[in-house]
Amino acid sequence: AEESLAAAVVHALLPGPHGGTAIGEALFGYLNPSGRLPYTYPKHAGVHFPHWHAVSALCIADSPSFLAASMADCPSQWPFGYGLSYTRFDYSQISISKTVAHPGFVNVSLLVTNAGTRAGSHTVLLFMFKRFQQLITPEAQRL
Repeated sequence: AEESLAAAVVHALLPGPHGGTAIGEALFGYLNPSGRLPYTYPKHAGVHFPHWHAVSALCIADSPSFLAASMADCPSQWPFGYGLSYTRFDYSQISISKTVAHPGFVNVSLLVTNAGTRAGSHTVLLFMFKRFQQLITPEAQRL
């Protein structure tokens, strides 16, 4: 597989006039990258991952051209939010204040510790979803 030939992939999008310097500094270890992918990167050419999908959408065998209800059905090379760093971060003391009832709020707290030898920054990703809803919303409007 091609992914076994490289230790990492730099995805710089539109780096601007000083992007070459920033990319070089990251590759040579002068700075610690902390970026995350803003989308899911497909494993196979021709697969397009929209920001929403129908639960009934499935991959067709031998032709991964549709987004599935489960990412296991349509494998991705790198999932949304994936990123590498020259250090490692550990999470501990995770607490959630309560179960959310509509309307409501929830407080989530945790301790993030740099467990590596290099200085770095880290963004904690937190996702929530509704298990049910009172009104039916068209799937195209859900994010």
